[in-house]
Parts: sequence; structure tokens; C-alpha cells
Amino acid sequence: EIVGKDSGKLVQLMTCRNLTNSKIGICYYAPLVDSEGGIVNDPLIYKLEENRWRICIADSDVLLFAKGIASVKNFKVNIFEAKVDTLAIQGPKSFKIMEKIFGKEINNLKFFKFDYFTFNKRKYLISRSGFSKQGGFEIHTDNIEGALELYDYFFEIGKEFNLKPGTPNHPERIEGGLLSYGSDMDIFDNPFECGFDKYVDLNSDIVFLGRENLIKIKEKGIKKKLMGVKIE
Repeated sequence: EIVGKDSGKLVQLMTCRNLTNSKIGICYYAPLVDSEGGIVNDPLIYKLEENRWRICIADSDVLLFAKGIASVKNFKVNIFEAKVDTLAIQGPKSFKIMEKIFGKEINNLKFFKFDYFTFNKRKYLISRSGFSKQGGFEIHTDNIEGALELYDYFFEIGKEFNLKPGTPNHPERIEGGLLSYGSDMDIFDNPFECGFDKYVDLNSDIVFLGRENLIKIKEKGIKKKLMGVKIE
């Protein structure tokens, strides 16, 4: 999480996506880039409050990256690893089981939006997101006791839905075009090579690391591009 007066400046400096008009309650898929234009990570960024952001990262060290920039820029921010564990409920039956636990209002949550819902008098941040094209939700749990209660309750009522513990399904996510940082791309790839053109804003006056290099890369053109292949 990044909290403080300059949190918005720092978050924008880290990503090539324009977050100027970002709103509380929306998750933003935003490639983070270094000064060379290489991809550092591709997180979901949650704007929790006006000066509080949560960055849900893939496998790379964004904490040190953010701290380094903030230190050099003398930004007034507090950067820390949030004490949050994520419980992902994915698949075509996820909507029915979530409704059973959190009520019908969970169905009003739109794709890439988040809100707070209650279970056993505890509030949970829940976003309509996840590492699957089948659809689902991600629940942020910041209380170990509450998280275990919730997890156990899912399996208590889960037989009706054929609920099973699992991990991201790589064939399914590859077929769905969901990229994995560290597997499909890393810091030696730029957003244009990964098909992230729509997340790169070079036309506005936003300030972010790697902007000048990404302008040069776009003008020169790329020599490689990550593509999907259809196999009959």
C-alpha cells in the first residue's frame, strides 16, 4: 500500500497508464515500467481513498521499487506491505456461492470494481476480478481469525457447488489471454511488445518513468510481439 499526500504522484510515476481520473471503487490493470520502459510488474491498482492506494502485484519486488523512487523524489508517503491475504473464488459457480454468503447485493458488483461486504460482522474488501476468464471474485482478508472462519464456511456449504481448493489453471489462463509476469514477460519486455498499447498514454502530460524511452520505442517500432496462437 502507498499512503500519504504524494501517493497519487508516486503511483502515476510508476505506471504508463493514465490514472488522472481514477475513482475509488475501481481496480485498474496497470503495467509498471522502469526508466528504460521495461515492465516491472502488471498489478491491479485499487484506489481505496483519495490518498491511499493498494497495489496487488505479481511475483517481483515492487516494494523496493516504490521506496527507491519515493526516497529520491522526497515524496511524503508511507509505503508498506499490507497485512492482507487474498482468497480467490473463481469459476462459473462463484456467483451463486458468493451470493449465498454475502447476499444478493454482491451480484451488483461490476467487472473490475470493488466494494465492502460483511460476513459474521466483519467487513471484507471484495473485487470482481481474478486470474480466470470464467469469472469470479477476490476477497481481501486482513484478519487471520476472520479469514479462517470465512474459508471454513466456504467449504461447509461448498458441496452443493462442487467447491474445491485450487490454484490458477495455466492452460485456462493462457487460452484466455491472461499474461503471467515472470513467465510470459519480464523487465526485458516493454508494454508494446506485450500488447499493452491501450494502457500506454503518451498523448497527455502525465509524468511517469520511461516515458521518453517508450516514445522512442513507439516511433522506431518493435521487432517482437507476444501473440496468441490458435491450434485446431
